[in-house]
Amino acid sequence: MAVLVLLAALLCAQGCESAGRASNEEGIAAYQAGELNKAIGLFNQAITQDSSCAEYYVNKGMALSAMTDYENALICFEQAVNLDSGLAHAYRGKGITCSREKDYPAAIAAFDQALACIRDQKSSLACDIIGYRAAAKTLSGDYDGAIADYETLIACEYEKERMYLLLGHVYIKKQDVDLATIQYQNSINQNHKDLKKYLEMAETLEAAGFEEERLRVLEAALSLTADTDEKHYDRGVIYLELDQVKEAFAEFEQAYNMGYLQAGYYLGYCYELWEQYSEAELIYQKQLTVSAQDARIYNQLAVCQLKQQKYQEALVMINQGLALNDQAVSDDLLWNRVVCYEKMREYASAMTTLEEYLVKFPSDEKAKQELSYLRSR
Repeated sequence: MAVLVLLAALLCAQGCESAGRASNEEGIAAYQAGELNKAIGLFNQAITQDSSCAEYYVNKGMALSAMTDYENALICFEQAVNLDSGLAHAYRGKGITCSREKDYPAAIAAFDQALACIRDQKSSLACDIIGYRAAAKTLSGDYDGAIADYETLIACEYEKERMYLLLGHVYIKKQDVDLATIQYQNSINQNHKDLKKYLEMAETLEAAGFEEERLRVLEAALSLTADTDEKHYDRGVIYLELDQVKEAFAEFEQAYNMGYLQAGYYLGYCYELWEQYSEAELIYQKQLTVSAQDARIYNQLAVCQLKQQKYQEALVMINQGLALNDQAVSDDLLWNRVVCYEKMREYASAMTTLEEYLVKFPSDEKAKQELSYLRSR
């Protein structure tokens, strides 16, 4: 979903002319700042002040959905619909939440209901909903339906650069690389300087097995001049995709020296690839001072420390990384905690961590075998 949809999770900003309006507006500000718990508290306050305003329930539902509390989010959207059956935002929120739960038929039905509430089908809200519906159709395997939605958005002049790109992704899923190439070129014609777009194309082509086309896209991206710190960073990522670590390091170093501090992560990663773990550890330690909420850094730092047999230090980093609750990194962190406990010969703790890991990733055969081995001890 993150690859296919980069649309804003809009809230009901207009609110109601009631005692809860100020709390609702403060909740929206907190939501936009990423302070979701605070936002939910403020939306609850708005509801207490006026329980008849459907928009407050929608906004609370969106905040709950962002926190992956899908069950309670859906309850909020139903409460909003009960108060105002014509509120498009309520059905939109339900659709987004169902998509996050991977219930794509329910999501598509909700988006259809949202669109039925909107008079102007070319409005920004309608286009936003059609974009979400197109993504849900793609993920459900309804590629023709997704193509129709993206073509509708392009005809409406809605974010054409992005829509051409997403349309190309759908054609790749249909294994039609020729039509995908046309749409990718249409996107490039809108803006040929966005290196991240080339990386996204390359990732989609790789997933579909089009390696030759992937390499052509990456080489085309490298023909562009880097005139900003971020573009040097993107060029570094492209060189890594091509396994050209020396060239990647030079680009990341340039970006870092120009003030793009996110490049520090990849400087450490390049040192890892060269098996220079002490140098990588120093870079990651420094990176934590500017990216303390990045769970990837804790994980990579722990890996370097494991390589240097600094098991206690690695365990501290792993636990700090897990405390950030980043689902994209939690599997690696948990696995490395198992490795750490085994190296320390704390087999009971290793077993407990493996059992926790398998609750989240029950199909991991390697983990199952490792747990069986530990139990046999």
